Amino acid sequence: MIEDVSRTYFRDDVYLQSSIPLDAKVGLIQMDNNYSRYTPGFGAMAAHLYAMMTEDEVLITLKELCGVEIEKASLARLVQTVGEPYLTKQTGSQSLADSLPTPGARPLGILERRINEIDESPDRDKIVQDALNGKIDGSGSSGSPGLTIVYGTSDGTGVPGLKRELSEHGKNGGRAKTFEAKVGVAFKQGFDENGLPALDKSRNIYRIPGTTQYTATIEKVAPFARQMTEFLASNGVGNAPQAVFLSDGAIWLSHLPERVFPPHVPLLMIIDKYHAIEHLNELVDKLYFYKADPREKFRTEARALLDIGNIPEMVALIKDKASSLKPARREKVDKGLEYFTKNAEKMRYGLFQAVGLFVGSGVVEAACKTVVGKRLKNAGMHWSKKGASIAIALRCAIMSGHFDYCRSEFKLAA
Repeated sequence: MIEDVSRTYFRDDVYLQSSIPLDAKVGLIQMDNNYSRYTPGFGAMAAHLYAMMTEDEVLITLKELCGVEIEKASLARLVQTVGEPYLTKQTGSQSLADSLPTPGARPLGILERRINEIDESPDRDKIVQDALNGKIDGSGSSGSPGLTIVYGTSDGTGVPGLKRELSEHGKNGGRAKTFEAKVGVAFKQGFDENGLPALDKSRNIYRIPGTTQYTATIEKVAPFARQMTEFLASNGVGNAPQAVFLSDGAIWLSHLPERVFPPHVPLLMIIDKYHAIEHLNELVDKLYFYKADPREKFRTEARALLDIGNIPEMVALIKDKASSLKPARREKVDKGLEYFTKNAEKMRYGLFQAVGLFVGSGVVEAACKTVVGKRLKNAGMHWSKKGASIAIALRCAIMSGHFDYCRSEFKLAA
């Protein structure tokens, strides 16, 4: 930050223009088409603090650590100026509007072939049960993996917004209280040339360190699809021998993977196992039992079928038990079972775990909390869409390791 420095000021009264050459030479940040008093280093620091703290906390920190007093309005303009390039980089190119991949037949990937081999093996049940017990056939952790699998996962979370910017048609009637932030995460997992997963010292599968990346937006599904397309491309999905999409099964996510993963890349889609378990528990609770013990015994039996991915048998078991319910209640159970029948291929958990795949989307649920929740959902907060977009873009850049703390000039690092 430049304070109390004498600089030569030039004024052109003919063209009504003015300039301070020293401001340009030292690279002060331009705000509202004029040079400000803020250096790129100070702007980066202020933006980083803003992404991690409330405005009041940022003002106190800057005053205590740097001896700099800055008004809230100036802080907001500075952060917006610093954050705009990150927001532009996050949201990607609008030119992709008409060039998203068209859903169609995809090639068979190495992990899909392994799934089929295990499924047809006479030892299938033992292999699956071993995997459920944590005994996975893997390649160990020594050396670099021969193959790198790219995962993509997405979810949404509400952001408290300014009343004037919220929809008049909320989910439960009346004006909405939030607008949705859509979050995407990419990470990588290593396999050897035979399709066996790399395991750590405890013989567990793991994400390759340093590969977890984040993107997010408050835009609607179509712009988010474009953003995810570029995001996954930047994370090497185009050269991956296999891609995996993990989700909770929400309707808005059902067609997203076919649109954002390149059509030449083999793609496996998996419904988060823990959401499936929650859904199963809700269904069992709708069934009628005389006592708790029979209910829990039935729950355990249904859960065992879900664990191995035998969805048809699990559905048949629940349908048989629901046949004695009153029509209205039985209809609710049947409706709930559609979640499983529609997603049966994405719930082959025993086989997925046997080949060493992740079956939980906890990484994106955690991202919703860390990228969005910790900063934007504190008590009493109400965000403009522009302000939320900047804060989210900055947090994604910081968490992904792309935030430039030491810029010699005001531009994103290459």
